[in-house]
Amino acid sequence: MTQAIEFPERKEKVITKIKKILDYGAIVELLEYPQLEGFVHISNIASGWIKNIRNFVKEGQIKVAEVLIVNPEKRNVELSFRSISSADEREKLEQFKQFKRAKSLIEIIANNKKEKFETAWAEIAEPLIIEHGTVGKAFTKIALEGESAASNVPKKWLADLLEIIEKNVPVSEKVIMGILTLNSHDSYGIDKIKKVLDESISSVKTGKDLKFDISYIGSGKYDIRASALSFKKAESAIKQFQESILHLMKKNSIEGGFKRQE
Repeated sequence: MTQAIEFPERKEKVITKIKKILDYGAIVELLEYPQLEGFVHISNIASGWIKNIRNFVKEGQIKVAEVLIVNPEKRNVELSFRSISSADEREKLEQFKQFKRAKSLIEIIANNKKEKFETAWAEIAEPLIIEHGTVGKAFTKIALEGESAASNVPKKWLADLLEIIEKNVPVSEKVIMGILTLNSHDSYGIDKIKKVLDESISSVKTGKDLKFDISYIGSGKYDIRASALSFKKAESAIKQFQESILHLMKKNSIEGGFKRQE
């Protein structure tokens, strides 16, 4: 009996591996959807005019794409690279990396219990995905919070799950940095700068999953750092701060700017 082929949803972000480059586009493998290929037209390879497609993509390259069109009857999937931001790319690749690691760890647990992988996945991964969104995020939460983050996993798996996560899932923060420059020639310039900074910092919604730090480094310059368990959260915090500070600088006639550091 032929196994039904699973297709991605429109607008879904997927991991692709470039299989073949043509003059008018690229054929790619969808790594999360076995035996499924897609096509990226040259107009969706990158923004702007493309003279030589091979200057933008290479065979064997791993890239994140957005699904534009899905036609299951023709097994046709059309994709775009140009609509993916650098933050989207980092976030999705990190999720895929976490997924592969989580899958291998659940395989170990299944082997230790002498159970089928499919059973272990259904009873461990699927409840965690419902609770936390992805198995990678779930494993990170469990590494941070322990058993309370795995409350919907059956007890027979808990001891093995907690042990293997403790040994194999390091918790590392994603950090986005920038340099802020502020100068004012107003007689109350220092007070204005302090007020602008305070208001901009308060615009960033921090919490246990997000830290936002600012420190003065001299000559009207400040070091800005957003730290989170995902690039997306750190990126969002930096964007909120940047929009707020630039608006308030203009409003209060403060010179300077904000520059991201990659």
